[in-house]
Amino acid sequence: MSGTLRTIADQSTPALRKNLLHRSAPSRVNSKASRGAVVRVPETHYFCATVSSHKGGGAGKWAVACTRMLLFVRQLFTMEEPEPNVEILSGMPPDHVVESYHARKLEALSETELFRAATHIVSQPKLELTSFRLHAPLEIMARYNLLPLVSTPDRDLARIQLVATASHYQAGGEGVSPPERIRIARSSDAAAQLRRAVQGGDVERADALCLSLAGTGGLQELLDSITDLTLRTLTGAAHTHIGLMLMTRMSSDAGPAALGLARAGVRSLAQAPGLNLKRVTAHRTLRDPETELASILRAVPVVSPRGPGMVAMMQATEEAGLPDRLLGDALLSNMDEVGCESALRTACRIAALSMLEDKPEPAKYNWTHCLTLPHAAWALTRLLPGRSFAAEAAHTAATWVMAIRASHGNGNLRPLPELEPVEMDLTEALVHAPRAAASVAWFARQDERPRIGRALATEASIRNDAHLVKYTWACLDAAAQDPAHAPLF
Repeated sequence: MSGTLRTIADQSTPALRKNLLHRSAPSRVNSKASRGAVVRVPETHYFCATVSSHKGGGAGKWAVACTRMLLFVRQLFTMEEPEPNVEILSGMPPDHVVESYHARKLEALSETELFRAATHIVSQPKLELTSFRLHAPLEIMARYNLLPLVSTPDRDLARIQLVATASHYQAGGEGVSPPERIRIARSSDAAAQLRRAVQGGDVERADALCLSLAGTGGLQELLDSITDLTLRTLTGAAHTHIGLMLMTRMSSDAGPAALGLARAGVRSLAQAPGLNLKRVTAHRTLRDPETELASILRAVPVVSPRGPGMVAMMQATEEAGLPDRLLGDALLSNMDEVGCESALRTACRIAALSMLEDKPEPAKYNWTHCLTLPHAAWALTRLLPGRSFAAEAAHTAATWVMAIRASHGNGNLRPLPELEPVEMDLTEALVHAPRAAASVAWFARQDERPRIGRALATEASIRNDAHLVKYTWACLDAAAQDPAHAPLF
């Protein structure tokens, strides 16, 4: 939580909090009388919101606060369930979202109904993939999963941000042509054909087959079909597996259309099936994956990418020979599932530590991804058990952390963050300074952590920042999955 709070603190100036949603309104929107134009606010600074269980313990209460986020869903969706409000967000002017929210009486909708309506819009891929359009499906899923933790007075603000994302997405850019309707009786057959289409670069057929699986509710088949491919790919900023993971964390009432949120990722995969991580050739053994991998990732040599983005960072790292020299095939060929689990936890801990202790400027686009990429791989191992997938997940997770730290890190990281106790409460610390906010979380008592978690979910959800909500959700989930280090997250 310390890392997440540091990031939120950078965004918590009074002026920014007053203008989270609209240009001219005098205060945050939380009543039906409010009026103003919702805007995608300018880029905001990041807060490190990772709370680590600095001395262990306290996992039970923390996990209770994150109940819905920890739910793995294996049920099949059905198409028979009616969708009476699925079109209710369509045609909403992006600069009048607050007014439209109240005029259309969206406050009367349940969270699930609101999410389904947003999904109906955001599941339609665009011809041109911008950063916003890439993140929009992930953003609305992360927002939906955070909603149960948002404070009641701020719940409408959080819901309006979800609606604003859908409105801006619908208004911007031309959508792809509707794919052909493919009817395949068995979802397992559709999954097999989807894999072949992706690997063969057949974008339109892959899209149509993904939509077919969405229609039959084949979530597990979708995962079985392409998840291993999403771990290796550099297409779509290597984000497709994050979307698959978020789908698994939504309860079954999210509806069949939620699987359609995978369409943009599937299209990216098929557009460049050969754009992947390079295979390592060096052999290496890690006797203690947790300790040795932590030492490797804390001391990654510095490289200079030729440009921004995951592809440039990974290419620079691979050209320097770092994956072979530092890691080799240690996690691919010599690890059992227990060792892979340990390696995945370690990669996420180092990512959280980077948010706290590496240079702060890359926080928004790099340290957030440094955690969300390995965290999603770690979470997916619970739905796709087996040593082979776990080994691939552990190797790629460590390689992502290595590449981002090599490109933007300080070189050597200390084993633990160096934070000094502060004499202030959370609200004051968030406004005061990022490290003060991180310190409040790091030294929090066990009984204070659920309140901190709710504050993080609320502060992230009322801002219009896709990276922030995605990162906050990953921090809270990692804290629940790795309770011994919950304060770090």
